Amino acid sequence: MNQEYANLEVARQWMGLFAHHDAVTGTSKARTMDDYGMKLLDAKQNSMKIQMLAISSILFGQIEDSHLSLDYDQSTFANVPKKVPLRPNSNEERIILFNSLGWRRSHLTKVVVKTPYVQVTGPSGENIVAQINPIMDFRGSTPVISSAIFELLFIANLAPLSISTFTIKMVTERGENTAVLSSIYCKNCTAPRVLFEVNSFQPGNIQLTSDRMQLLFDRDTGFLLGIKKLQGSISINAKLSFGLYASVDFKSGAYLLKLDTPSEPQSIPFSSSFPKIFIVSGPVSSELSVSSDPLLISTQIMHSGGETFEEGIYIQSKVNLGLQKGELFMRFDTELNSTTASLNSDNSLPTFYTDQNGFTVEKRTKIEAINIEGNYYPVNTLAYLQDEDRGLRFSILVDRAHGFSSFEKGRLETIIERRTLYDDARGMGEGVTDNRETISNYIIIVEKIREIRPENEGKRMYEELLPTLKIHHLSQSLNYPPSLFILDYENYGKKSQSTTRSFSLLSQEIPCDTHLINLRTMTEERIYDIDINLPSTKALMIIQKLAYYCLSNEDNGIGNCGNGNTMNQSLFYVGTGFNLVTVKEFIETSLTGIDNRTFRIVKDLSQLQGDPFEIKSLILKF
Repeated sequence: MNQEYANLEVARQWMGLFAHHDAVTGTSKARTMDDYGMKLLDAKQNSMKIQMLAISSILFGQIEDSHLSLDYDQSTFANVPKKVPLRPNSNEERIILFNSLGWRRSHLTKVVVKTPYVQVTGPSGENIVAQINPIMDFRGSTPVISSAIFELLFIANLAPLSISTFTIKMVTERGENTAVLSSIYCKNCTAPRVLFEVNSFQPGNIQLTSDRMQLLFDRDTGFLLGIKKLQGSISINAKLSFGLYASVDFKSGAYLLKLDTPSEPQSIPFSSSFPKIFIVSGPVSSELSVSSDPLLISTQIMHSGGETFEEGIYIQSKVNLGLQKGELFMRFDTELNSTTASLNSDNSLPTFYTDQNGFTVEKRTKIEAINIEGNYYPVNTLAYLQDEDRGLRFSILVDRAHGFSSFEKGRLETIIERRTLYDDARGMGEGVTDNRETISNYIIIVEKIREIRPENEGKRMYEELLPTLKIHHLSQSLNYPPSLFILDYENYGKKSQSTTRSFSLLSQEIPCDTHLINLRTMTEERIYDIDINLPSTKALMIIQKLAYYCLSNEDNGIGNCGNGNTMNQSLFYVGTGFNLVTVKEFIETSLTGIDNRTFRIVKDLSQLQGDPFEIKSLILKF
């Protein structure tokens, strides 16, 4: 494993390199960004290989990765990962999921299979409800349903910091525990083989409904119109739209954003053809997809997985601008009264809230003296609108950094792709023209918040502007998806003597208001050759005490699982330890762990305390 640790060190170096401001923002020449991309892909591939070796060692007692593989293929960094079907000649396949979070979680697992006749069982042999969706090709004038491959969906319930094995068994006929074929609604679809029943749309606008949520869509565009939470009777209009701002030549580029706002944004779709709308619905999830040049937008709700998981609205955008120049935006228009009284006039100004590097929250009020580009703000994890009169909050969670604005009351807007042909004279010497197909994921959630306390005289305390625990957990699930591996069960799994199907490194989950940021092996300090990196018998654990807006237990969907949103609270439950390994000593240290001074010896993890927002580091000696 020493060679693999050296590769891990290289992966860490490439991640550190990408933290350079010109890499993060894209303000580098195209060939430099290509080099960043290749290094990131190399780091990702090395990291996934090390995960496979570690899983093999834990489950099978052998440090070997030949019997594990990824469920996708990505030949270059410029290509979107493509799902690989499970082996068609095997009667039984096993997939392994690694959950890097310290909490239990529900995860929508998707794999591609070559037969619709399958059943899924969990780590303990329990039957799991599964759903078979068709795979669509939207490239032609009419959507085509594949008859060769299918998408298998199921909800995986994962233990904290764990690896779990799920079995996918191929069957010859449909039975009680077989994956359910989804219902399809499509206009002018082509299906080479009659397997799914294709239904026509009913008159009027389109609805997706679960036990908790009801979504309304425009039947012509396929874009969201409204959201209703069935438990609590919360209903808001939330009109989704896309458009393309024209950018001002030589003034909008890699560094600057300058929009030609006097002209009307170009509408989506670009072409004169009608959007292609496709709906699949089953016991696991319901999803509406719409193809509108240059976009493919999917909106999904869940039917199981728990309250927090089911109250999210999951949106995925796939965009490829091609040679079309401009600034492509995604916009939500709501009826929420998201305003703040102006200090200089009697007007009320549009207001929204953004995270600060996933850490704190800042209030953003429209500055009337500058144009829309000056009212765009960076968002790393979330942005939200808040209506104080109705006590409602409309949040958008993102899986990567975006720019957000709220130039009108009740509006939340973000730019999701841009292409500018000319340099903006800030040093790069070229426009932003290296566009590629890009996939982004979002979670929309509507929450009821408390009325303003009388003693606050119309103002909220800062704590009441923070994300709720529900938002924190959904954001973590979006930004830390489980790793999925395919086990060669036919050639290896059957021969293995191991019966271990799951393993959790923690003896119990951590409090729901503690975030395990990192748990990494440290490099051996006694090696004098700087080119030789060997693993030590120490690891660095970095944890954060989340600060959150505390609702009642009935409202937050999480339950009484934390240690409190006050000062000096324990970051772990009493009795929390590690399975399989023996930790000789816990040492509280500096944030990076490189300070040789010993801050404090911690005899038990529950003795480690922190305040909201605070980040602590521990050195674990094995």
